[in-house]
Amino acid sequence: MKIAYVITRADEIGGAHIHVRDLAAWLSSQGHEVLVFVGGEGPYIDLLKDASLPYIQLEFLKRPIMPLKDLKAIHELKAAISKFNPDVVSAHSAKAGLVARLACFFEGIPCIFTAHGWAFTEGVRRPASFVFRLLEKVLAPLSAAIITVCEADRVLALEKGIASSRKLHTIHNGMPRIDYSTFDDNQLSHPNIPNLVMVARFEEQKDHRTLILALSLLKDLEWNLQLVGDGPLVSNIKSLADESGIYDKIEFLGRRRDVDKILFMADIFVLSTKWEGFPRSILEAMRAQLPVVATNVAGIPEAVVDSETGFLVPVQDHVALSEKIRSLLESPCLREALGQRGKQNFLENFTFERMANDTVALYEDVLSNG
Repeated sequence: MKIAYVITRADEIGGAHIHVRDLAAWLSSQGHEVLVFVGGEGPYIDLLKDASLPYIQLEFLKRPIMPLKDLKAIHELKAAISKFNPDVVSAHSAKAGLVARLACFFEGIPCIFTAHGWAFTEGVRRPASFVFRLLEKVLAPLSAAIITVCEADRVLALEKGIASSRKLHTIHNGMPRIDYSTFDDNQLSHPNIPNLVMVARFEEQKDHRTLILALSLLKDLEWNLQLVGDGPLVSNIKSLADESGIYDKIEFLGRRRDVDKILFMADIFVLSTKWEGFPRSILEAMRAQLPVVATNVAGIPEAVVDSETGFLVPVQDHVALSEKIRSLLESPCLREALGQRGKQNFLENFTFERMANDTVALYEDVLSNG
């Protein structure tokens, strides 16, 4: 097959970006011809280069809705797709899904859209939620298929009348396996203190504030927190941590390319968030045999089995979050038991091979029924 991937921005690296890179690299290794289309400049280009993936940078594909530039982006992508002439186009993220589906419609090429969390999910501000829900209803007929990365998102799309059940397909995110026997844990900055990690951009969606408030209730215990990621709210969270008297217990690590090693050296993974699709960071944590404490939203309960592989807490409830973290800090045996069951859950349900094979099967089904 010839497969084109479209993703909106090169200036950030999120779960959808890694998803596209890994899937494109695997398909290329299987003998398929792939090409990645991405908007603008940024660190994602380096990831594509490192993976030896061919790519084309699109000048006009931007995240904000800008009608004039969006029309130019559709024309630009249409011309690029026409030249590559793929069998199928796979679009990732809302804006790429809009531009790609319209470009493919004019070229007569099937387009499969993957929703890495709906922009109209619960928690998103109402005006934006309404606009994106309307757009998805309009674009759904132009989709050869729509992949949701968790069952909760498929159900939400059905409830909102986005598309029929025939067009919506759940394919859970998956992660490559890692051989941790080659890793060295002698680099721990606090070797005798439980280490918590959260991997997330500092932005409105991710709720670092609730985590800081939760940890401010645990000053009587020893712990260290590593926050991986960057974003516009970093300074706000640093100020809150300082005001809460726990700044010296927190490491702000910024954007990192060694998250797997950071998780290997951790003891507890936390994801405090306001809304989600199906976060890959939780799968990374389970792969690293970490117990997970996460907000009970969208597809997260499909990965974290409450009280078996970790704990689920209500949105923006810092007291509940604090209590669950305390139970793990006070019991190494509980951390070990939950982490082991989480690792088994990962191996049984969330490996990259399973996701990749399911995705290719959908591509083939779309082409055979096209």
